[in-house]
Amino acid sequence: RAARPVVVGAQGEAAIARTLQAIARASEDGRALEFSVRAAAEDDDEGQHPFRGDWIRFQAVSKCTWTKFRRMWDAFGKMRKADAASDDTSATSPVVSSKKKQRKLKVAGHTQPGKLAKAILNEERQWLGVVLEVNPDDEEAMFIAMLSLCELRDLAAEDPFVCVPRWPAAHGGGRVYLHTFREGTSRRYEEHGQRKRRASSENSETKT
Repeated sequence: RAARPVVVGAQGEAAIARTLQAIARASEDGRALEFSVRAAAEDDDEGQHPFRGDWIRFQAVSKCTWTKFRRMWDAFGKMRKADAASDDTSATSPVVSSKKKQRKLKVAGHTQPGKLAKAILNEERQWLGVVLEVNPDDEEAMFIAMLSLCELRDLAAEDPFVCVPRWPAAHGGGRVYLHTFREGTSRRYEEHGQRKRRASSENSETKT
């Protein structure tokens, strides 16, 4: 069962980077920690005042184990193929070649948040999810990654993006990998699983 969401505010490049590090480290304790971000003014709990550029509010929640999350993430490819085969999505979602390998989007200190946000949208249309690769020791890159996610809230407000971080070397360097996808995609996966379980249950009752 998912825990209650935890909301944390962070101001400034260093504090935002440390908050992301803490979330990524916590996500290595056996449960996938899902989080979203939004920009807000320091003195505004509702985020209604203009964003100054250095204040971000994180909302994180533990929803499932890493094993279950990985199963969902791997299923996105099959869901994407089903989308490409349907008439209502093929016109707007390009079909991905089976030979093409999904790439990670590397975030550096010189990356422009707006361009990164658009790149995330493009990759998500092809794969239903995208992985951002960030150096946890590069506070500027961590900050830019979060700014791009804030921009995504404006570009995709109808179906917001969330992230599940992975930090394999949480206690000794390495890279942080941010699995980024839409909330609606995970709901579709869960609903599909529920339908399969109901169908399986009904078939079992019929046989008995």
